[in-house]
Amino acid sequence: MSDAKLWRIYRDQHDSVRIASLAVWPYTIPDTSVISDAELSTYVAKHQDDFKRPAVAYVRFIVQPRLPNAADSAAARAHVARVRNELARGAKFEDVAKRESSDSLSGQRGGDLGWINKNETSFVPEFMQGLRGLKPGQVSAPVATRFGYHIIRLDQVKGDSLKVRHILIPVALQGEHLDLVEARADTLERLAAERSDPTVLDSTAQRLRMQVSPQYAVTEGERFTLGPAVIPDVSVWAFEARPGETSPVIDAPSGYYVFRLDSVSAAGVPPLNQIRDRVTAVARLERQKTLARRRADSLATVLKGTADMAAAASARGLQVERFGSFARIRPPSYLAREPVAVGTAFGLKVGERSGVLEGESGYFIIQSLARKAADSTAWVAQREVQRTQFRQAAMQARMQQYMEDVRARAKIVDRRKDIFKSQAAADATTAL
Repeated sequence: MSDAKLWRIYRDQHDSVRIASLAVWPYTIPDTSVISDAELSTYVAKHQDDFKRPAVAYVRFIVQPRLPNAADSAAARAHVARVRNELARGAKFEDVAKRESSDSLSGQRGGDLGWINKNETSFVPEFMQGLRGLKPGQVSAPVATRFGYHIIRLDQVKGDSLKVRHILIPVALQGEHLDLVEARADTLERLAAERSDPTVLDSTAQRLRMQVSPQYAVTEGERFTLGPAVIPDVSVWAFEARPGETSPVIDAPSGYYVFRLDSVSAAGVPPLNQIRDRVTAVARLERQKTLARRRADSLATVLKGTADMAAAASARGLQVERFGSFARIRPPSYLAREPVAVGTAFGLKVGERSGVLEGESGYFIIQSLARKAADSTAWVAQREVQRTQFRQAAMQARMQQYMEDVRARAKIVDRRKDIFKSQAAADATTAL
């Protein structure tokens, strides 16, 4: 992270402008003409890449959930209380985190989460709430989130930046409940997994009093998710199996799953009758864009030579938007998806006006009203904290991507019970 790059980032956050903007939106241009199927087919032929879609597999599943019960929650609370008491007796936080935390990434670093902003949104709200009120060196009471219980320590504070460590104790299945869930997962594997008969999913569901899920679409090359949970292996298995086949038991944090492949739609451009409405809308928008561009060019000609674009446009009954100070990375919602317009706003001199800008959703003419530059002295004062934050964020992103790639490619089958049974039998034979 060079100084030049850090300064560019800081400027993007703290440079600000005020502008006036005149926009022409294509969707406001009337166009009621009929577009024939021949025209639509010609449009698709010229824009095939816009309509290609990946292969899609349609699946159903049954699942044995891995939801903790009251006893599991009580065991986790007892565990976190023991850890909290150990810290209270003087144990070193870093050593306890390495031994106890289920967050393997930070646990290896003694629970270190690095520098985070006090208004950070990438952490769950309960975690950030647990940080509030802590003073440097202070350890929190247990904080419950959907990941388990956290014990948080605030190490340092610099402005809005906080250096934080934590220990994560998950709420895991325990004892008899764990044995019951794993026994049902074994039954699921014995009755339904890796079969070619599509009816076994329904018969197994009936026998185990499970519900067969509604049909879900699995897109080739994309992870398969159910709510916030990622279910591994499905997006690979579904495109290797044949319709009617069932999957191996898939072990996910949320449960043990067996999927059935119902059908697969091949990749490519679908027939026109499947995408007619979409093609019609896009083709009509292209016509509207052409009309909108002509209107924007005409307005630019009419307003040429006027010093105050906003006043001149308003006098002609045109709507002009004025925007107060905003930074490059925090534009008003009006321009949130218009990088060309935002970039131009920061490239104009005060009082200067742009030509017609072609944006993502419309055409714009922009005039700069005021500009305030970022304070380089303030940047230098916080430069090293900024450098550390970006370095740690990059390291964490790379590690997470690596682990996601490993999980996506790995095919893991838990055979520990078979190994334990074999070992027990061998021990019994030796004893005889």
